[in-house]
Order: sequence, then C-alpha cells, then structure tokens
Amino acid sequence: MLIYNSCMPLERTVKYLIILTSILLFSCSNSATDTITLIPDGYTGPVKISLCDGKGKEEKLENGKRIYEIDTNGLLITKFKAEFGWQFNKYYYVKDNNRQEIRFLNFYDKDVKFDKDSVYVFGEQHSGTGSKTDSTGTYQTCPIITFYVGKYKNVEKKMHDLTMFSFKTTELINEK
Repeated sequence: MLIYNSCMPLERTVKYLIILTSILLFSCSNSATDTITLIPDGYTGPVKISLCDGKGKEEKLENGKRIYEIDTNGLLITKFKAEFGWQFNKYYYVKDNNRQEIRFLNFYDKDVKFDKDSVYVFGEQHSGTGSKTDSTGTYQTCPIITFYVGKYKNVEKKMHDLTMFSFKTTELINEK
C-alpha cells in the first residue's frame, strides 16, 4: 500500500504534464483556410495550383473556404497567398454545376481499403516560396500545391510523374 500511495503523486504529475503539453501544442499550431478544389469532370493526372499572391485568377470563397477551380489541363494560377497550417480540404469533380466528391487517400492510414476502379486524390505536396537568379535579375517562384487525381494503380509511377510535374517550369514573378 505504501508503494501505491507513493506513486499517485507521480501519476497525477504525469497527467498534468500531458494536459499542459497538449494545450501548448494546440495553441501554437497554425490553422489555414480550408479549401474546396473543383476539378473538371473526368480529369485524371497531375494537378498544380500556383499561389501567386496577386497574379492569376481572382480569389473566390464559399462559406469561408477557398475555392480552387482547376482548368482542363490540371493547372490553376490564383491570386491567393500561400497559407501553411492545419486545413481540411475537399475535392470534387464538377459537371454542369453539379459536384461529385473525390476521396483523398492518405497513405499513412493502415486499414484503408481501396477500390481499384475508383478515382482518388493522393500525393498532395506543398512547396514554399523560392527564388531564381538569372542574367536579367532575381525572380521569386510561386508556392505551389501539387497532387494526383486517378485510379489507385501503379501509385509509385504516378507519384514519380507527379514529382517530375511539380519540378517542371513554374510560373515566375519578376521582382524588379
């Protein structure tokens, strides 16, 4: 009984430390605006969204969420600024103003069952702002978001294609 009683303060201290740490972590985390990404019906392949802070398509919001309207070629250049932090994103095929949700695959979920004939969004990657200097001066590259829309076949090849797609020529903003 003495051992049990002497451990109680330690258990209580550990509980308080866990609670305090959780509060600190959640209060320090950033949140970003949630998004709704609208993709032309039937499109499959890589998608690239350039967040060019003043260049590109006008910003659109729906119920406080950013609207990203992807072109038929899988690209979007938007005036939205890049935001980093927690966000909840939804993806939809759009046809005649009707939306059909496309499920996002998180490869870290262990017990997820995939339907080989269904289309998914997967492999989302975010880049920060970079710069490039050439003979005409310094340019700033737009932050980008890339992901892949397609069936869950040959995922490794699609992820390679997506990575190569994201590193191809990006839109440049002249800082002169």
